[in-house]
Amino acid sequence: TFCISAPRRAYGDGLGGWSLFAPPYALHERTSPLPSFGMLGRLVKRVRALRGRGVSTLPLLAVAHERGDVSPYSPFSRLFWNELFVDLEGVPHVVPLVDSESREIDLPAWSRAHWRALEQVRGQTSSEAHASLEPHVVPDLDRYAAQRASGGPIWLSPELVRFAQLRARAQMATLGAEGGLQLDLPIGVAADSFDVARWPALFLEGLSVSPVPHPVAYTR
Repeated sequence: TFCISAPRRAYGDGLGGWSLFAPPYALHERTSPLPSFGMLGRLVKRVRALRGRGVSTLPLLAVAHERGDVSPYSPFSRLFWNELFVDLEGVPHVVPLVDSESREIDLPAWSRAHWRALEQVRGQTSSEAHASLEPHVVPDLDRYAAQRASGGPIWLSPELVRFAQLRARAQMATLGAEGGLQLDLPIGVAADSFDVARWPALFLEGLSVSPVPHPVAYTR
């Protein structure tokens, strides 16, 4: 069935003004060529300081980069944030991840180095700091962490995924509280995603909305 549903009006608060769109991979700073939630937050503050309304960007949802997935529109879950954007707060990456000439990001290398750096951060985090993350625990977090780690590299443990997700949720909570950030939302998830495995009756498989590199399932 070919269907077009065009809205009769655009909704907004009527304030007008300007805002900025920036995909996360386009962000870099002198101290870090790789994007993070912290970098995005600093960009939002800068835009607001210049009297802009805020920053819109691509979906920041969980994507299983370690297994070759890259599209933010084919996420591993629409319930959890992308751990690759967790701000490491000064922990250096161990390999060169960005070609200084082309500005291309070596995504597989970034994913490996980032998870290993997160493991380093987890090992250095005090018990009190671990406890401070517990308010960000949400239903199905442990299920998600277990499925995300299964079939992945040996160093990707459920405990590491859980820790990374809690840090991601804490950092995104700070971003949300400050306001000015607008996110896109994918209408589907990867066919072998956590969401489909958790609630299979809620999804249709084999439906194509646009060409995608991997099978996508869409909500019924």
